[in-house]
Amino acid sequence: MSKKSPAFQLYAADFFMDTIGWTNEEVGAYVRLLLYSWVNGPLPNDMKELSSIAQCGVKKFANNWKKLQTKFTPTGEGKYINLRLEETRDEQVAWREKSKIGGKRSARMREARKKGTHTDAEWIALVEMANYKCPRCKRKVVHFDKDHVMPVYQGGSDSIQNIQPLCAKCNSQKGPENTDHFKKQRTMALRELQPPLQPPLQPKGNPSSSSSSSPSVELDTNVSNIAKVSKSNSHCPHEKIIELYHKTLPMCPQVRTWPDHLKTILRSRWKTKNQDSIEFWERFFVYVSHSKWLTGQVKDWCANLEWLIRPTNFTKISNGSYHLNMNKTYKSMEGWIDAQR
Repeated sequence: MSKKSPAFQLYAADFFMDTIGWTNEEVGAYVRLLLYSWVNGPLPNDMKELSSIAQCGVKKFANNWKKLQTKFTPTGEGKYINLRLEETRDEQVAWREKSKIGGKRSARMREARKKGTHTDAEWIALVEMANYKCPRCKRKVVHFDKDHVMPVYQGGSDSIQNIQPLCAKCNSQKGPENTDHFKKQRTMALRELQPPLQPPLQPKGNPSSSSSSSPSVELDTNVSNIAKVSKSNSHCPHEKIIELYHKTLPMCPQVRTWPDHLKTILRSRWKTKNQDSIEFWERFFVYVSHSKWLTGQVKDWCANLEWLIRPTNFTKISNGSYHLNMNKTYKSMEGWIDAQR
């Protein structure tokens, strides 16, 4: 048996309108009957007992009962209940049960996080690797749910190795299933998050320009230090791309910090075919500089590096969507590059 709640919510406006025109004695009796019913259950069908609960004489209560009984409904057991009061009671019981379930889920998640956790950067890396396709049903999807391969209630951890991006429908339908639909892609995505074991390859004959490309090192804003990176290097040179952005687009907002989730996005752009060279990014930023829209010449707004590398924005830029001021024969970036040769 569930524990009785010691209180219920009284809606002042409703109560006032329901009892407008009543005497103080009638209102007082009504309140006492409601309180008794909340604590003890249905009211007895006995005028003497009811008058005792209302604390007034039997004759006077019988006269008041003509108005009070409109607020109570007889039950099959010959007693009286207030329907609004019972609805409130049921709502409280349902809320307590829901809270109990939520508490169990929270406790399970705490246990799961003791076994392992994941970072936002790791999750973004999985989403980027999924490329808008649910690995379970293969349908296109815009928003992914975090699914635990081994469900938390079965003892699964919250580490990234137990996380896979699924569409909302697959996540709700999988039940106790613990099939890992993203094992191979997860390995590839997490490998991309690992820092390089050595500096990127430098052009031959220029050994003095070697510098660490680790993302954790403070940015060197000296543009003269930009060195071309060999296309065989799979590691994204964040610092060099940011330096090139500052050099080519001085009118755009400067990069002050470069957190992990932005490193993940830029790394995804870099690993795309024909985009894994400093030469490409130099042409890309120069192409951006020719857009009046992106460089603040149309509105009081300039695109920053984070905005430029977002997947949707990057595609629109490459397709010339923000270069309406340029000749239509080479409105796309590829057409413009060909025209410069």
